[in-house]
Amino acid sequence: MSIDALRGLIMFTMIFVNDIAGFPADRPGLDATFPGEEWDDLCDLVFPAFLFIVGMSIPLAFNARLNKGEPLGKTLVHILVRTLSLLGRIEHP
Repeated sequence: MSIDALRGLIMFTMIFVNDIAGFPADRPGLDATFPGEEWDDLCDLVFPAFLFIVGMSIPLAFNARLNKGEPLGKTLVHILVRTLSLLGRIEHP
């Protein structure tokens, strides 16, 4: 559950940082609320944090399938089909 909570926080931060980048610099009150370049540090943390969460989620999902009794071959085929469908936009059965 903690990985899902952190994933949600990272997704919120990703959207927040992308929205801040679109604000005009001369907007009244923006400099007091969002101090511009200081947000660059936050931007530099979002993507690595997202990759960290992905890396933590893969073994958990893999082990959950195996613990349910799914054969290793079926799990590997699922991973291959899912990968190809994400890369090539092939419909997943």
